[in-house]
Amino acid sequence: MRASETTLTGLIQGQRQFQVPLYQRTYSWTDKQLELLWEDVLSQAGPPPAGPTHFLGSVVLAPSPRSEAGFEQWVVVDGQQRLTSLSLALAALRDHLGETERINDLYLLNRYKQGDDRLRLLPTQADRDSYRRCVLEGQADGEDRLAVAYRYFRRQLGRLTDPAALERVEQSLTTRLTLVLVTADRDDNVHRIFESLNNTGLRLSQADLLRNHLFMCLPTQAERIYTDLWLPLERELGDRLEQLMWLHLVLTGDERVRRQDLYVAQQERLRRAGGTEAAVESYLRELTRRAPHLRTLTEPDREPDPAVRECLRRLADWSVTAAHPMLMTLLDKRDRGELSTVDLVTALVHVESFLVRRMICQVPTNSLARIFEDLPAQLSAELPVAEAVRQVLSGQRHSWPDDDALRTAIRT
Repeated sequence: MRASETTLTGLIQGQRQFQVPLYQRTYSWTDKQLELLWEDVLSQAGPPPAGPTHFLGSVVLAPSPRSEAGFEQWVVVDGQQRLTSLSLALAALRDHLGETERINDLYLLNRYKQGDDRLRLLPTQADRDSYRRCVLEGQADGEDRLAVAYRYFRRQLGRLTDPAALERVEQSLTTRLTLVLVTADRDDNVHRIFESLNNTGLRLSQADLLRNHLFMCLPTQAERIYTDLWLPLERELGDRLEQLMWLHLVLTGDERVRRQDLYVAQQERLRRAGGTEAAVESYLRELTRRAPHLRTLTEPDREPDPAVRECLRRLADWSVTAAHPMLMTLLDKRDRGELSTVDLVTALVHVESFLVRRMICQVPTNSLARIFEDLPAQLSAELPVAEAVRQVLSGQRHSWPDDDALRTAIRT
């Protein structure tokens, strides 16, 4: 790896493209980060003489396997948030000034390329449509983070009435904000670099790290599996995808895994399964099958059966996410034909009674998570499911208060 100092102009000059890989999360800068960037821009856009340049951060690149003579293509291992924000700011400046051709040619587009190759920066798939609208059409009417960022820069530019100030903003964006450019060699493992850069602090979630690992295991099927499986999961669940990944581990035998250890536990599972593309695809298909169950628990109005819907509404109001492993199991058994709707309602009422009675009787809640994580594996195959749930929850160690204990607690 090699490191050097550069600016945006130095980075993007020539016919080249910077590709954000599938394993990275989508653009996520909020107003807080945008405001800090704009303050940096304005600090470098004052009237001459200009002071020292401002260090914006680092960008880590690796050669793309698609790169060809005369058209360099680079994988953005780290720094996509900065590059995307600078590009959106330049698109906003272009549209504010009406200087479409000049700014496009200098900073945003490869004039002689077609399709996505026209874009100097190619975001991850989930962001591409919005980014295209902002950069190619100057349209940003959505509520995704890219559209919000574009509109933010348009508002800030609208407050600058001096043409000289606008010219200095362009200079600030392109030549006054410096970057440390780190370029990897073709033989470097970019996935490992990405993982290492983001393995401390709170910058990446467990789901982000696991996504990186999954796509590292997909050398030939990444595009298809991302489009067919991963992207629909992200769109359906959003931040709840990490919860689903953890629940899947619990429900398939790793009930002692803590949520903060999800990445390591699933990584080890995939290793034992051979780490093949087929193993990754099978895992994502199983998440896809279970995703509607979790969404029904968090959005009970999606449930079509009125009796089940009412039970799930009450449990959702109760806000006991510790019960989710058991509830996911019950919905799964119904889908598999192992549990009728009537018996599902009975089982849900048992769970509700267990939770409500314990609360009224002031039974400590510190064991609830363990109880519901262990419960699916303890259900007797010899009994109907609803009865098996009642039997397990009635165990001596689980403290399901009886009627006498409930009456005493209510009186006192």
